[in-house]
Amino acid sequence: MFPLLFLAYVIAVKVFKKTTPNGKITVYLGKRDFIDHLDHVDPIDGIVVVDNDYLSGRRLYGQVTTTYRYGREEDEVMGVKFSKELVLTRQQLVPPAAKTDLTPIQLQYAPSSRGIRLPSSLVSKGFTFSQGKLNLEVTLDKETYYHGERIAANVIVSNNSRKAVRNMKVQVVQHCEVTMVNAQYSRQVASLETKEGCPIIPGSSFKKVFYLVPLASSNRDKHGIALDGYLKDDDVNLASSTLMPEGQSPTDAVGIFISYSLRVKLNCGTLGGELVTDVPFKLLHPAPGTVEHEKEQAIKKSRSIERSHYESSRYVPDEEDNIVFEDFARLRLSEAE
Repeated sequence: MFPLLFLAYVIAVKVFKKTTPNGKITVYLGKRDFIDHLDHVDPIDGIVVVDNDYLSGRRLYGQVTTTYRYGREEDEVMGVKFSKELVLTRQQLVPPAAKTDLTPIQLQYAPSSRGIRLPSSLVSKGFTFSQGKLNLEVTLDKETYYHGERIAANVIVSNNSRKAVRNMKVQVVQHCEVTMVNAQYSRQVASLETKEGCPIIPGSSFKKVFYLVPLASSNRDKHGIALDGYLKDDDVNLASSTLMPEGQSPTDAVGIFISYSLRVKLNCGTLGGELVTDVPFKLLHPAPGTVEHEKEQAIKKSRSIERSHYESSRYVPDEEDNIVFEDFARLRLSEAE
């Protein structure tokens, strides 16, 4: 007789829980990330537990809000708040009313096909009392990049002027447009400065491919950078590019509109100034079902396993405990699925 070995696997399902201060109402959610598919958004589904005796004829409402904070909370004095709260949708839960989806815009995936168009830009600069122009051409290897993917920029400089290029800068810039307060600002999320091939003297040319990888982990000391979560999270990414349906502009949206561009600067000295060009591109998550998405899921799964091993070393659950409740601890989309 051969001995038989039986293995029992217990799958821990993480559920997010939030309770009111008086303990009368408790909300449970299975996940906190919801996908925006442009034509529809994943509905928010969960469980609300409330005592019938506590209701006693009251109505219970659920609403989805977004909070835009433009100042520190500790600086709020005398009732002055440095934040704005916008109600995206509202629904009556008890007694049940007409069913409507609570659908906030949170995540957007890249199209299944990234297209064949190569973004490019060609600019020229003339100088006073000088003949000829300085030409700069920048071409990217693709239009849509995934988080953590390397960006390749082909830079071609043709100097037909009488000025010399002393150095050049290549940067990945994140552009944020806050439509609620009509504000715009930009932040560098990856950059390099080089003097390779410089000075580019009159009548000469320069060609080189530069590589940059914009990561949230490389910008922990910078302020004002938009992320898709909290900076303290291990798997946090830069905020994805905002996709708009055809026929709509960023001014039609309510929230924060994110876009990216690769910027190249040529420095021609104090009198010559700079020649600058921007090439826009998209930074997104891979669409479900693609090879890139499977790779991203595998990386996140390995991180999740490492984190679960660390948590299990600190807490040993009972044999029958197969549900772990977390009070608003962040859970990535891959773990929820």
